[in-house]
Amino acid sequence: MKRKLLCLLFSMLLVTTAAQAAEKPNAAVDTSRSCTLTLQYAASGQTVQLYRAADISSNGRYTLCGAFAGYGIFMPAGNGQAEWDALRDTLLAYIAADALAPDGTAVTGADGRAVFTGLSAGMYLVDKADMEVGGSTRQYAPSLIAVPSVGGGGNWRYDVTAAPKYTEKPGGGDEPDTPVTYTAVKLWAGEKSSDKRPASVEIAICRDGVEQERRTLSADNDWMYRWTAVGGTWSVLERNVPEGYTVTVQRSGSSFFLTNTHSAVPGEIPFLSIEEAWDVQKNPRRGLPQNLRRGRETGLRREMSPT
Repeated sequence: MKRKLLCLLFSMLLVTTAAQAAEKPNAAVDTSRSCTLTLQYAASGQTVQLYRAADISSNGRYTLCGAFAGYGIFMPAGNGQAEWDALRDTLLAYIAADALAPDGTAVTGADGRAVFTGLSAGMYLVDKADMEVGGSTRQYAPSLIAVPSVGGGGNWRYDVTAAPKYTEKPGGGDEPDTPVTYTAVKLWAGEKSSDKRPASVEIAICRDGVEQERRTLSADNDWMYRWTAVGGTWSVLERNVPEGYTVTVQRSGSSFFLTNTHSAVPGEIPFLSIEEAWDVQKNPRRGLPQNLRRGRETGLRREMSPT
């Protein structure tokens, strides 16, 4: 299996929002203004796909839009890097499973730039892209990008330029595929809403965007399911999100953490830190922490600081 662990764990989400910007905006967003997004890559003639994920209000708040608005996905309001990473992974899972069409495509020019013009203000998801450069493969990570972004002096920049993060894979062929054990874990945010939780939830497990099976998670199986597979790109998503809840999928290595947050306790998502994620990966026999097996968030760090 291709080794993408470093990409999955450490390639940071490229997102510039009013909450995360070093400068605070000094004016309202002009939501009627046309925007441009320029992405810098290292190869020409490559197709880049863009999805519009959220609208932005004049005061800089985001609301999921289009197909994403109907899934019951949790929309972050804070500046924790893990929150935005989890949103990215959640959107990607639904895109793959439901074969959602991109809102725009662009081909990189001789200078390696992919340019999207005439965009409405909002949050955009740039899909992953693999490009051959000098005998090796650059694997560009998917990115969430705010358009417009906040620039120097707190001014809104309606023409945004960004360079997606990438990892480099030397040439010489793929490494042999080996069995990998994957884990899907259900978490619940907010103990005050425990009496409102459903008895079970249904998850879909997908390989290369094609659903392979559905499983029911409940207290009977410690809200957890494991499976072993060879090769493929795997994703997990929740179907029929319970009424009054939103869902977020956070991936770390071969583990998927699906968190349902009740509307009465917004923002209390128990995101894992890098250290906790590594502990799960390196000590599979020891299992997940007891609070995870019970579907509780007690003791988990909520945010992962960007590096």
